[in-house]
Amino acid sequence: MKNLRKILVLLLVLLLALSLAACGEKEQQEQQGKTDDPVIINPGLDIDLSGAGNGDAPDQPEFEDKGVDTTIDDLVAKLDQITSYYMEETIVYPEYTMLSQTWRLGDMTKYQVSMNGRPVSVFFYDWDSLTYLTYSYGDTKAVQMPLSASDDLFTTDPMNMDFSAYTMVGVEMLDEQTCVKLIDGDEETLWLSTYNGMPVRMDFYDNLQDAVLSATYGNITLNSVSEADVTIPDNLEISYISSN
Repeated sequence: MKNLRKILVLLLVLLLALSLAACGEKEQQEQQGKTDDPVIINPGLDIDLSGAGNGDAPDQPEFEDKGVDTTIDDLVAKLDQITSYYMEETIVYPEYTMLSQTWRLGDMTKYQVSMNGRPVSVFFYDWDSLTYLTYSYGDTKAVQMPLSASDDLFTTDPMNMDFSAYTMVGVEMLDEQTCVKLIDGDEETLWLSTYNGMPVRMDFYDNLQDAVLSATYGNITLNSVSEADVTIPDNLEISYISSN
């Protein structure tokens, strides 16, 4: 995931700089609104600000919450019940707030990034063909390239969690939720809900900022994503880049 974050931040900073140059500082201030403070919706609240999923709200899985007695095996069993999910990640940087929206269903992941409330870029990851496609939000020109199977991507993807990379150090309350606290060798700290195994918060070292930052997760819905949510738009002009 560290590799992905480095690439994403560099791409996003470049895209944001180009966007600001085109639109001007005044437009940026108008679109940011009156405040830069992010609105974080905690998991479990009956609020949907995302438009995630289609049709009627699905039945959410029922989990047994063992609280402080939760083990890694319990988390694995909970995550095995998840067939799809929608999740929002918020990271507050000194210059901007980044909101990442993730839709995951089967072998497809859609990942959309906004900065200060303004959509910037969209990514589609195909875990079957090991390729990913990206384009600027609102544009029709996209680039598709190979995705290495060895890349350390989406550590916080509940459907692709590698618990062997973490050590469980305890259970604690965070944002009024009981969470399992995990750490890895790179001093990344991850809190997962003891109720459904979904991420609540992650602290990580950001090389570009030379600081420890926090990612918070919310507005989560489970087993609610449709095929339409993760389908690549058919109006894109796609340029293909090979690994050779």
